[in-house]
Amino acid sequence: MAPLLSKQPFHAIYIILFAIKSLAYMPWLILRYGIKSTRPYPEWSLATCIVTAMTREIFRYQTATRSSGVASVESSQNKAKERFRKVHPGPASLYVGPLTPGTTNLAAVGGLWYPQPPTEGASDERVVLHFVGGAFVLALATDSNGADVANSMSKHMQASRTFVAQYRVTTSSDSRFPAALQDIVTFYNYVLETGVKPANVIVSGDSAGGNLVLGLLRYLGTHPVLPKPGGAMVWSPWVNVTKTAGQDYYKSGNSKHDLLCGPLLQWGADAYYPEEVRPSDDRVAYISPLHRPFRTTVPLWLHSGMAESLHDDIKQFADEMTAVEGNSIKLYSTKAAPHDLLLAHKPCGFTEQLGVAVDDASAFFESRK
Repeated sequence: MAPLLSKQPFHAIYIILFAIKSLAYMPWLILRYGIKSTRPYPEWSLATCIVTAMTREIFRYQTATRSSGVASVESSQNKAKERFRKVHPGPASLYVGPLTPGTTNLAAVGGLWYPQPPTEGASDERVVLHFVGGAFVLALATDSNGADVANSMSKHMQASRTFVAQYRVTTSSDSRFPAALQDIVTFYNYVLETGVKPANVIVSGDSAGGNLVLGLLRYLGTHPVLPKPGGAMVWSPWVNVTKTAGQDYYKSGNSKHDLLCGPLLQWGADAYYPEEVRPSDDRVAYISPLHRPFRTTVPLWLHSGMAESLHDDIKQFADEMTAVEGNSIKLYSTKAAPHDLLLAHKPCGFTEQLGVAVDDASAFFESRK
């Protein structure tokens, strides 16, 4: 059931109260963190402290009002014109096992190319297929976010093109798991259909998008319906998606200052999990991969910020994956970085650190050729 604050007139009243609170909150943050010694981490600037705190409040607002951001992404896609592609599902043979249509059906989904869609002769280009996070409930693949990701991949990953794809976020019962993972397969099949060689595709995702990339690797390892990509990188992947996600979040010592919030993660987990009381272990492994490592022949590069609440979970998952014989895994951690460096680097002042991280990922993939 939708919360009261997502309905009018309560939504409008809440917007006014949120605006008033924000105006009062900003001066307080400046006073609190104006002196360097009062900041959570010596490396953090005043701007970093303010951005993380305000982002946390925005996530609380979106959670309370169930503001998914889908309309903003669709508007952004429409304005992109020739760079936008509406992608239709592939043949039924691509969606088997846990992705077999049932409680969720296949759907057309959209994404944006940077700088332009591939042309003939682009088969040897390096292409990054990226999935933005959003706790499975927020659509964040706007043109501005996509352009920022693509710029990093072009500059540091030597990617000729980047496709930033918006999978279905969970807004109703028919877009729960495995809807988003079905879309990931749809997008990956589409990129291969443009003629790009699988070995030249790097599949990427941040936060919940990183979770979905891990799901794709697990799926292709179990159900080889498509050739595997040349590499995968996941940024702050949400690997511990439990039915007590909100409580779990606050078990981390970093949660007090990170830009996420427990209510958002709880909303995401509640929305994304299948409606059955006890999903099978096989299905849960795709949703929450921590403690459920798997074998993959795809080189996997993981990133975590050492100041983010998910850092310990990501590190443990990386260790578990490394222990699987035959896996090629690397974890790169950035000192003092908050959650999702790939999207948060500009407002948080970590652009230089992001460049170093992407350079490391590029070198890792090159060494595995």
